Amino acid sequence: MMLQLVLALLFLLDLSVAEQCKVDLKTSCIATCSNDTTIDISSLFEYPLNISSYYSYLWSPCSPITCRQGDPYNIAVCQKADQYYNCGEYRDPVYILQQRDPFMFRIEYPNGDDWRISIFTFTVTEEEPQTKITFLTEDPGLQYNFQVTGKCIGQPRCK
Repeated sequence: MMLQLVLALLFLLDLSVAEQCKVDLKTSCIATCSNDTTIDISSLFEYPLNISSYYSYLWSPCSPITCRQGDPYNIAVCQKADQYYNCGEYRDPVYILQQRDPFMFRIEYPNGDDWRISIFTFTVTEEEPQTKITFLTEDPGLQYNFQVTGKCIGQPRCK
């Protein structure tokens, strides 16, 4: 009985990992986690990607953009509201592998205007083969939450 419990716990621990991954030095679209698990979002969409909701968002994870004329090119997420807001910087995104089966991870882009941060959560959904992105909510205030779903969301060896 004890052996079964230990084996069950080991199985669960392997699926739920919650570890930070190392971002590739050449492109912030690729990160490597333990066990040589590579996350690669470079070909998920054509970037920069326009995400329409109540406001419009521009997401550029593979190369930096600017929101306003005169701003430096160091932005990953830009919001167009009454004006343009930096909602997360391009440099130093945080990749967190949350679980291996089903594959789920998130990318956080901190250091936007007035402490803004954008969080993109990626989840494999076998029933939704096409990759899609949705703006979920701004909650808590100045935290922008997006959801990416589909059969292939950047996980290794997906076809």
